[in-house]
Amino acid sequence: MVLAAGEGRRLRPLTVFWAKPAIPLLGASPIECAMELLRRARVSDVVVNLHHNPETIEETLAKTDWGRDFALHYSRETEILGTAGGLKQAERWLSDGTFLLLNGDTILDTVVTELVDWHRARSAEATLLLRPKPEGTVYTELGLAPDGRIVSIGKKGEASPALMFAGLWVLEPTIFQRLTAGRFARLEVDLLPKLILDGTAFGFVAELPWFDIGTPEAYLQACENMARSGVFRTTWRAEVVESLPSSPLGSLVLAGPNTSIDPEARFTGTSILGANCRVERGAHLRRAVLWDDVTVGDSALVRDSVIASDVSLAPASRTVNKLVARLRRRSRDRRSSLRAREIAGDCVVAPIKS
Repeated sequence: MVLAAGEGRRLRPLTVFWAKPAIPLLGASPIECAMELLRRARVSDVVVNLHHNPETIEETLAKTDWGRDFALHYSRETEILGTAGGLKQAERWLSDGTFLLLNGDTILDTVVTELVDWHRARSAEATLLLRPKPEGTVYTELGLAPDGRIVSIGKKGEASPALMFAGLWVLEPTIFQRLTAGRFARLEVDLLPKLILDGTAFGFVAELPWFDIGTPEAYLQACENMARSGVFRTTWRAEVVESLPSSPLGSLVLAGPNTSIDPEARFTGTSILGANCRVERGAHLRRAVLWDDVTVGDSALVRDSVIASDVSLAPASRTVNKLVARLRRRSRDRRSSLRAREIAGDCVVAPIKS
């Protein structure tokens, strides 16, 4: 199962119009990375729960051929049920045996079959994929006993370094007996403490490619890191631009189909351009992410910024540390959640760093 119902408030204003797992990521999307991970694990059925901007998830997956690899089921939540409540609602698809539960907005790459084998060898009821917690971050720590059992939430175990959840569970159907149908519930509050108390929750520790896209700044960094590392390369719909005569060595530019770049445009660092973009003469892009159908006018500067689809930046304009998205006509009812100061003409403009 892929969790995709959340509102993604920390990534607003992008998530005013898109579900977080559906936002573009090197021409694909986070949920497509999740699907690729499950395809490699030879999963036969996938459940996706939906609530916030569900049409963006459905449209994203409809444009791909994931349905050829496995049966796809949607679990629709009229009222958001939380991670545990949403899982309980999907019980009918997941009650036959060991199953996976994956965050739809976390990018991680691991060998899932090794994790499942480890889980079964310990007769675990739940196994969480864990990774070392980066120093200085605020992610919740999980403590492990020497045998791999999770013994604490919010503090590290005596037998392990600081560890954090990486976004993937292996679960047994017995966990459904611990959840109540039709009510909001969270896995870390309403399920995991019960499993810890019974000694049936384990943590599998791995060093793995992992990217957070929870905030605009984290999303920009994730795009850059993925482009540099090549993670989930098979899902990308962007290719490396080999000839950049006006750009310094070490610059990396990826561009989608039908994107044109003027020979006198300049790039510094890493930039990702979607399909049907146009970068005009003298424009300078430095650490920029453009979605589809974006135009950067003559001599315009785009630095440390994300430009969503269908935006045109005027000649000689400066866009620095900004997230720019065009207001979507079909989403007029959602504009009320925007702050007045964020609206500029037909676009919403917000800082990358809050």
